[in-house]
Amino acid sequence: MEEVEQGRAHGSPSARGLKECIVEQSRLSPFARAVSHVIFDLLSLTFCVLLLWQLARFEISSFRFDDHAPTYLATPLWIPQAVMVLGAAAVCFSMVRTLAAHVARVRAFGKTTEGTGEP
Repeated sequence: MEEVEQGRAHGSPSARGLKECIVEQSRLSPFARAVSHVIFDLLSLTFCVLLLWQLARFEISSFRFDDHAPTYLATPLWIPQAVMVLGAAAVCFSMVRTLAAHVARVRAFGKTTEGTGEP
């Protein structure tokens, strides 16, 4: 009962924040929405590149110092770490493709609104 009175009956605060963000996105013009997608993609790509860089450094360090798992098999740790690097590289590639598509969408909006005086 207390949660209903305080307004928390419709989900967690993070779920409400996401819903509010979606509502704010729907209020934007199509051009502004496309620009916000490009900004989000740039931030996401930056994070993915930093993650790839750090994972690659971690993997190289494990290979250089010949780290092994503390098990009977003594698996070299660079083997499973290489898979993490490949996965991060795949995410970076996907983010680049998504960013290229969103930039193309922004450019298309720029071409269609050239003579109308809108941004």
